[in-house]
Amino acid sequence: MSKVKVLIEHEDGHKQELNGDTVICFTVSKTGEFLNGKAQFIDAQTAFIGREIPAPIYPDTIGSLVASTIEKSSGNAARAGFNLHMVAQILEAKSKEVKSGLTEQEKKDAIDKTVEEILKAVIFGK
Repeated sequence: MSKVKVLIEHEDGHKQELNGDTVICFTVSKTGEFLNGKAQFIDAQTAFIGREIPAPIYPDTIGSLVASTIEKSSGNAARAGFNLHMVAQILEAKSKEVKSGLTEQEKKDAIDKTVEEILKAVIFGK
C-alpha cells in the first residue's frame, strides 16, 4: 500500500505536510466562540485514512499520540499533567460506558479475538 499524504494549511499561509502509512487528523471548531462565552461547546471532528493500526500496538500508538499532543499544546508541565489526568478520566468513563452494553459472551469473544490477533502478529508478523 502506498503512503498517505495530508497537507494542512493555515489561513496565514503556514503549511505542514504529513506522510505515513496512516494519518489521523483532528479538527476543533468554535474555540473562539467558547472563549468569548458565545458557545457552550466546542465542535470536533476526526478523520482516519490509510492502513489500520495493528491491534497489538493500537493502544500504545494512540496513547502516545494523544499524550504527545497534550504535552505540546498545553503550554507548561503543570497544565500538561492536569490535562493528561483529565483526559485519562474521560477515557476511563467512556471505556466503562462502551463495555457496559456488552454481554458476557461478547466480552469473551472479544478477548479471544484480541488474543488471537496479538499471537498472529507476534508469531507470524501479520
